[in-house]
Amino acid sequence: MKAMKFRAVLLALLLAGMAMVSCVSAIEKPVGLPEPIIEKPEFSLDNPIIPEEDYVAVLDVIKSGNLSEEEKESLITALDEIWSSQSNMNNQEKETIIKKAKDIVLQNKPYYPDEEIKWGYDPHTDIAKRAGEEMFLSSMNCQTLHDYADDPDYWGQPFYEHDWFIQLQTGGAPYWTKYYADQARGFIKEWGDETNGFRKLAYSMHYMTDLSNPTHTEASDRSLILHDHYETYLTNNWMSGWDYYTWVQQHPYYYYEITDPEASAKNEAGLSNGYMDHLWWHYLLGNFNTDTSVRDDTRQLLRYTVAYDMGLIDYATR
Repeated sequence: MKAMKFRAVLLALLLAGMAMVSCVSAIEKPVGLPEPIIEKPEFSLDNPIIPEEDYVAVLDVIKSGNLSEEEKESLITALDEIWSSQSNMNNQEKETIIKKAKDIVLQNKPYYPDEEIKWGYDPHTDIAKRAGEEMFLSSMNCQTLHDYADDPDYWGQPFYEHDWFIQLQTGGAPYWTKYYADQARGFIKEWGDETNGFRKLAYSMHYMTDLSNPTHTEASDRSLILHDHYETYLTNNWMSGWDYYTWVQQHPYYYYEITDPEASAKNEAGLSNGYMDHLWWHYLLGNFNTDTSVRDDTRQLLRYTVAYDMGLIDYATR
């Protein structure tokens, strides 16, 4: 009789435990959602101006660069015509000129000459690790994502390879997102090599995360100016100020269902680009660092990139 009671109690405890595990799993397991649709931004500017001090800074960098004197003169003349609205070039030709100037400016880091690229390093590594934790990867695999997510910034690639320019429909980031996601899937699913698989996945996540920065999504004069400022803003507010790190850690996540990483990267770039007008407006107003709507824009951009990075994990492991 005692044995029967003991077995009954044991069975009840087992069933209760299974129910609890099931309940916890149902609550904690991320939900897969379709990717958001790119919509027209609520806030838009027709012809944003370029502050004089930024304009002069760009020209100073070009003048001190490695171009020939003839090339410098040609590029500066083209920029003058674009920024004074006297250019006869079409939009694609204008963006090509701006892209050339942007490559030179970013290589020479004019605003913060003693520092390096900002929308990377801690944000890249912390976001990758958080995505892994949200998808219930092992601590070892989460650490792998963390340790390798910033590597592509050290490879010496042209800035172009970390972009997707919406208007020009050019840039390398979508290609590299897919290239490394497919490699990761092969290592993990076909060869059972999680060490190399999650290292490759970290590379893929790097390029996806780059596209959550709106300045990586257009070859424009405002993108040229705002790029370094926004990256510095994020770094300065990562673990202090607005403390985006803590927000990323505490925010509950869903993930986007990815079937084609290249197409998804382009979609993320489209979503990200929708915030460019609003960010630029607050830069012109001079309240970029303190405005709460800039904070909220940045939180949403971070939400996008974690959800997309989680989607890459699902793509490589399902």
